[in-house]
Amino acid sequence: MDLLPGAAGVLGILNDFEKKKALSTFETIRAHVNWERQGKDDQALTGVLDQLVGYELATHSETVYSLTKKGSVQLKQSMSQGFSAMMLAAEQSAVSKKFCQQVYGIDLCQFNMMSRAQLDKLLEEMNLGKDDHILDLDCGVGLISEYVSDVTGAAVFGIDFASGVIERARERTVKKRGRLSYQVMDMDALSLPSQSFSGVISIDTLYFVNDLEGTIRSVRECLRMNGRMGILYSTRLSPEEAVEVLEPRHTPLAKVLQQ
Repeated sequence: MDLLPGAAGVLGILNDFEKKKALSTFETIRAHVNWERQGKDDQALTGVLDQLVGYELATHSETVYSLTKKGSVQLKQSMSQGFSAMMLAAEQSAVSKKFCQQVYGIDLCQFNMMSRAQLDKLLEEMNLGKDDHILDLDCGVGLISEYVSDVTGAAVFGIDFASGVIERARERTVKKRGRLSYQVMDMDALSLPSQSFSGVISIDTLYFVNDLEGTIRSVRECLRMNGRMGILYSTRLSPEEAVEVLEPRHTPLAKVLQQ
């Protein structure tokens, strides 16, 4: 499928509006920060939207555009390919390694997600040990999973929807397979045995899911009695949202956890 430039980004915008239960009109899509960054004109947006509707990746009813199931699949594929390429390049980049060391205190192939001090604090609060079996949600190339296992002795099972990064994680940790394993899996469709983990970690990944409540419910079901969740979570404030959304009890994650 040969999509126009910017089409994958518009699929992401439609998905973003859907998660927020907001209307995706031509005007709201045009005003979205991810479209504005591309610097394209109204004619380009019209062409992209017409193509998405023509390929049945989106529907158009009166003034509202919506993502179809086929469009969701296409978006996941585009995200998987783009994410794999970015993460694999960053892992091999000397500049990225130096940046992470100097800014975050450790190179774990981070993308503005956490510092070493924050990760160590999370592990301290979770009090992990060699008897723990931990699930790492959207583990990327697995460097964070590996660090957690190396520091605590815990067995870590990392999942990610991008097959390229999972292949790389398995390749790099082949000598640690006794306590590290990786599998391709989508956080929106978790398939895990009930009560199989003593802990779950999510390092700045939960905003990728379409159904946050459903994902957290699945995570809870796979935790053992007295299991622990260690989450580092970012909330992006839209221009129309009140600043109170950033308060600890008012974030989308906080509301789901309260439920």
